[in-house]
Amino acid sequence: MCKDAGVFFEELDYPIEEHLNTEKSFYDLLDRYRVQYTESEGVSDGFEYFPHIFLADRAFSGFDEGV
Repeated sequence: MCKDAGVFFEELDYPIEEHLNTEKSFYDLLDRYRVQYTESEGVSDGFEYFPHIFLADRAFSGFDEGV
């Protein structure tokens, strides 16, 4: 996860689960999330940018000051 997003969630004391794209099952897990969350509200609406953040019923691909 990008450092800014990590700091943001840490300040909220919000629990996170982090997965790295080097993990064996990363893309299988990501595909399951993409089925559940069909559109991103982040920098990319099609999940082209990291980090991917899934929060309650919202998804974000890419994270910047606007997000």
